[in-house]
Amino acid sequence: DLRVDSFEYLLGHSQNFFVSRFVGSLTHKVSKYASAFETLFDSILVSFLPTLFFVVGAILILGSRNLVLGVLLAGWTVLFVAFQIYISRRQQPLRTKRAEADTQVTAALSDAIANQSAIALFSTTKYEVTRLRGVVYEWRKLNLRAWFVEDWTWGGIGFFMITIEIAL
Repeated sequence: DLRVDSFEYLLGHSQNFFVSRFVGSLTHKVSKYASAFETLFDSILVSFLPTLFFVVGAILILGSRNLVLGVLLAGWTVLFVAFQIYISRRQQPLRTKRAEADTQVTAALSDAIANQSAIALFSTTKYEVTRLRGVVYEWRKLNLRAWFVEDWTWGGIGFFMITIEIAL
């Protein structure tokens, strides 16, 4: 299991590594790692492979009936895949920042909850709430930016769909 393997790898780090990081952040990253692998594997198995077989089959069958349309569909497919790769690479830094902000929210929450007695004892509730509010604000800002970028991406995909409808 990936969670056990990543936990075992995590425990191999130095004491300084654990002292300089939030417990919640490390917990979130271990959980996200296993979840991300499952999502990637499911996407490839359930979405990518059937789509690949369908597109290759459509190009081959269409090309055997009408060579010009087969070549047009193959060219459109190459452009579409190139567009997707380009957009994915452009979005990756934003996705990384968003994931880090999500980790920071989890870290701030779990560490505040774990240290509740110290917070109450030293009357730092306002500080912790303000700190969490700032972390959530950064997370919200990055999420909104990512959503807007994804909207533009879907607009580009729509443009490709309209183009193929007109061309064929």
